[in-house]
Amino acid sequence: MRPADVSEVNSTLILRADEIGNELRKLVKEKSEDRAAVLVTMDQMDGEEESEAMLAVCGRGYMLIELCRLMWNDPRIGVALRVFLMSEIEKIKLSDENK
Repeated sequence: MRPADVSEVNSTLILRADEIGNELRKLVKEKSEDRAAVLVTMDQMDGEEESEAMLAVCGRGYMLIELCRLMWNDPRIGVALRVFLMSEIEKIKLSDENK
């Protein structure tokens, strides 16, 4: 997976998710109460080795912390988050070792 600027993405799923992410940000900001939203979208393009992904995280105060805690403890989502986090930590370690 590689981070991509939405302008260079070919996936209609990712492009649509970017639009939805913008709408979620507006909805989170429209009320003074604490709100939070997370949108994760991933697409494996035909014939491509890498995936395209889009992540939108927005929120206020305690709700964003609570949402992250609930996702981390979810038996389905939490496992994926931990695997992703460990993978990113290993990449950082390797990068630091190569400096």
